[in-house]
Amino acid sequence: MATMKEIARLAGVSQATVSRVINGAENVHPEIRERVMRWVRELDYQPNANARSLKQRRSNLLGVVLPGISNPFFPDVVHAVLRESYRHGRSVLLFESGGNAYHEWRCIQRLYAHRVEGMLLVPVDPEAPHLKRLKSMEIPAVVLTQEIDGFPSVSIDHREGGRLVARHFLDLGHVDVAFLGARRDPKLAGFRAALLDAGIPFGDERVIECRAWHEEATYEAYLRTKEFFQQAGRPPVSALFAYNDLAAIGALRAFEELGLSVPDDVSLAGFDNTSLSAVARPALTTVAQPTQEIGRIATDLLLEWIESGEADESPVTLVPRLVVRESTTGAMVRAAGEASR
Repeated sequence: MATMKEIARLAGVSQATVSRVINGAENVHPEIRERVMRWVRELDYQPNANARSLKQRRSNLLGVVLPGISNPFFPDVVHAVLRESYRHGRSVLLFESGGNAYHEWRCIQRLYAHRVEGMLLVPVDPEAPHLKRLKSMEIPAVVLTQEIDGFPSVSIDHREGGRLVARHFLDLGHVDVAFLGARRDPKLAGFRAALLDAGIPFGDERVIECRAWHEEATYEAYLRTKEFFQQAGRPPVSALFAYNDLAAIGALRAFEELGLSVPDDVSLAGFDNTSLSAVARPALTTVAQPTQEIGRIATDLLLEWIESGEADESPVTLVPRLVVRESTTGAMVRAAGEASR
């Protein structure tokens, strides 16, 4: 059976345009309308019953659920979501889960009660049972910043982001390195893989466990980093990779209190390239996520699903980019400093 996605591909237009043509919208160029209808007739397309049921839910509202908005990464994404939503005549309801899976489910329920046409979601836990319940609601939902089976998603390649940091550390001569974050974070998987490829062993003892989502990430990272370095009696590693910029800021504070200089004693890299990374002292080396693209593409995927009644569950994976600033330097600087003491 033909789908709107097939017709859109063959006609060289978006699914939303195909939907407008099929539903008789007037704001479509006659040439595009004819091209779409030619493929509708050729493929004997039959409208999707689910699409009709979705249109009965029309509210012109989209819902967004985030772990928190204190991390500058998320407002950057939301700005793009708002811009794209307004351009298509939609308003947006924004909810914050506080990094709590139970609160996330309550946010989803409240959005459903508001009859939103679809949701954009940054899940706290990709394995949370309520995500299956969300799927059964038959409401369009697109996941941001990670991939989850059964949902369309837009994210960057986090494993590649971890590999970029590892290669950067290795290029600077760092072989004694650590990771600040969760053990199941794909950034860590990529970081570890690149080190092992270079013949550098990396065990769990080099992972400083930290998993807070929003402003708590800074304080937890500060505590965990300080504890890790105090127990060693001297800098146990020459470079540290933090899972986001908030955590890197916490690590910076810990190093300051321990009397360690960044980057002379310890090189430090973050993740996200938020506004904090550029104004920190020293300015942070970090992995940049294309926040505007993530927000725009995710919103477009959601709107096309709403218009067509058909979901494209193929994950969209964008490419990360390493931004090198002042917080990383060669391992030989540290060695020279130790020799002079």
